[in-house]
Amino acid sequence: MIKATSAVLGLAIATAGAAPYWFGKETEEFYFAQLASLEARPGIDIVDSRFNGGWFRSTARTTIKFERPPIEMNIEHEFAHGPLPRVDSEIAAGRFKVALSDAVSRVRIRGVDAARTTPLLTVRTLVELDGVTTGIITIPASSIMLDNETRLDSKLADGDYEYNPNQKSTAIHLELPTLTLTGKSGTIEFRSLLIESNAQRVENQLSPGQMRVSAKHVVLRQAGVTHAPIALRELTVTSILAVSDVVVDYVLRVGFDSLSAAGHTYGPGSWEFMAEGLDPVTMAKVQKVAAVGDTAQSLSVLVDALNDSKPVLRSSLNVETTDGPITGQAQLEVQPPTPVTNVFQLLQAVALEVMLEFPEYVAVALISAPASSQQSELQRAQLARDQLERWVTEGRLVRLDDSRYQFAMRYADSALSLNGAPVTLPLGFGTQ
Repeated sequence: MIKATSAVLGLAIATAGAAPYWFGKETEEFYFAQLASLEARPGIDIVDSRFNGGWFRSTARTTIKFERPPIEMNIEHEFAHGPLPRVDSEIAAGRFKVALSDAVSRVRIRGVDAARTTPLLTVRTLVELDGVTTGIITIPASSIMLDNETRLDSKLADGDYEYNPNQKSTAIHLELPTLTLTGKSGTIEFRSLLIESNAQRVENQLSPGQMRVSAKHVVLRQAGVTHAPIALRELTVTSILAVSDVVVDYVLRVGFDSLSAAGHTYGPGSWEFMAEGLDPVTMAKVQKVAAVGDTAQSLSVLVDALNDSKPVLRSSLNVETTDGPITGQAQLEVQPPTPVTNVFQLLQAVALEVMLEFPEYVAVALISAPASSQQSELQRAQLARDQLERWVTEGRLVRLDDSRYQFAMRYADSALSLNGAPVTLPLGFGTQ
């Protein structure tokens, strides 16, 4: 009995001792599989990857080059082999998890503030046996130079992410208290910035998903200008891509509670853009060539997309003001009767309608001449009203009443009309 117990105990100890080595080999396979999946995406090149395996711990170094934006990322990894996560693991948070590895990755970007001694961000990752990966992202407070004229400042930020290999989905949640970008033309500052995304990876196709970016406050200051900055409150930007076997639909929504500019306050306001009826296979090709910046090939593939799809693009705008809303609608349809091979045939296949209504004071504020010592605010406003009157006389605008204007345009069958009046196009326009 004692011998049997000793044998079982010895086997258990041997198994426990060997387990970290096996988990280390599995971690190495997982590491290179993830790199292969990443490199399969357009515009991404794995420049270097080195994995140094150990019994209980392993390390790795990865260099990734992106085409757009053109940056090179260096990552140092430290892996603690399973089956148990580190005792201090923030991700496991005291729960029992059988882990393939518990890793810390430190990310640096080559050429971005080379004197920096701390990484731009640190990712703590727990990989479970089924490949489900959860992570905690930490971005320390920093001030870095993106180029000779552009500086990025941020306070301590954090977030988390989860990757599910079965669903091929990745969810990311990132919170940044402040983010400020300062360049030659001015400064843009985001306060209480929140980034959330949930995307599904589909090989050789568009990846459906949703992204939402919101900020409590956005401030834009123009360099060398003393007047009040442009300010947005409660800004939200939502992007949704829905993909099926036969069609792709895309929606982009922008909303805000208030916008302050040029001494006026507008809002709430919203703008929405929708693209419907796109061919999924062809649009995947467009995305692929666009990722590497091949303009000529992108145009060629885009022409193919128009032949394979019957897209309809719609846009709508609504912004509340003290003198009534700013409203707008636009619709673009592409219905080629025959395959499109050049831009002239594309003009024949396009149908476009645009309608915009706005209060007079908004137009006056937008087209007023820049402030100068020679002109008062009243003089600049009068010049703007004179310009509006000329546009009405020329038929470019329609006055609806004493305080509102309308602009309407329609193009179809190679014919253009402006505010209901036909416009003569150059000879041969839209025909080939």
